[in-house]
Amino acid sequence: MKGFLSFFFILLIMPIGHALMIVVERYLEPYMALCAALIALAGVALVFATRWTRQEGWQSLLGALGGALVWTGAVEYSFVFAARRFGVPDFPQAEGEYMLMEYSWGLLIPVILYVLFLESVRCSPILWLRRKLKLMRGPTASGRIQNYGPHVAFEMCAVLWFCYVAMLLAYDVGTRSWISYLLFILSVGGGIYTLYQLYHKRTWGTAIRYAIPTVVIVWIAVEYLGKWGFFTEPWIVLNPPIMISIILAFAFTAYLVIDNLREQKKADQG
Repeated sequence: MKGFLSFFFILLIMPIGHALMIVVERYLEPYMALCAALIALAGVALVFATRWTRQEGWQSLLGALGGALVWTGAVEYSFVFAARRFGVPDFPQAEGEYMLMEYSWGLLIPVILYVLFLESVRCSPILWLRRKLKLMRGPTASGRIQNYGPHVAFEMCAVLWFCYVAMLLAYDVGTRSWISYLLFILSVGGGIYTLYQLYHKRTWGTAIRYAIPTVVIVWIAVEYLGKWGFFTEPWIVLNPPIMISIILAFAFTAYLVIDNLREQKKADQG
């Protein structure tokens, strides 16, 4: 239950984030810089708020929301502004800002190296890579992390960044090339596997943290299905009935998650 609720909570953030950017660009363009700054600051405030909560689930929830807002307001909009300033045109495979993001792959390499060799990182894919590449110098780091919020915010941004770059590099070869089909297959297969793993998560904190890579992996397949014309992305064309339904579904899922976190807090205190 916790795993599936966490999955849908994180999943619904994706279309809402896309729709938020479209609304700002279409209807609030004169105030785009202000909107981007406010979105980013809201994310930073949520991460800071984790300083005053001791419950792991709340820390992970606020960190995930904060990371998503920082990614949208600070990272994605920085590429939008750069593309506009330097006149980067849109391409058939992606908009100009995303084509700029593709070339951030060089910056991604030191980040990957850092987390790969940072022995206190307990991310499951990183631990798997360490074992396969014979990088483990001892047992996995143990002990309680006092505040998961900043870790989860970084996880959200890093996973989104990595998957965006991978997808954009594949787009360059061709949205119907063998590498795009391979990435789609890996997305579907990886999504099924991580959903299975997510089902077995028994605490809210671990479920929310594991839901982030699960959702982003699945979302690659969603992006490809949109590119291949299987459906028109309602968060891009701003289809009102569908977007209202998505927002209401997110609100209901958020209510269920928050209500369960409150019940858990009462149980821990009792």
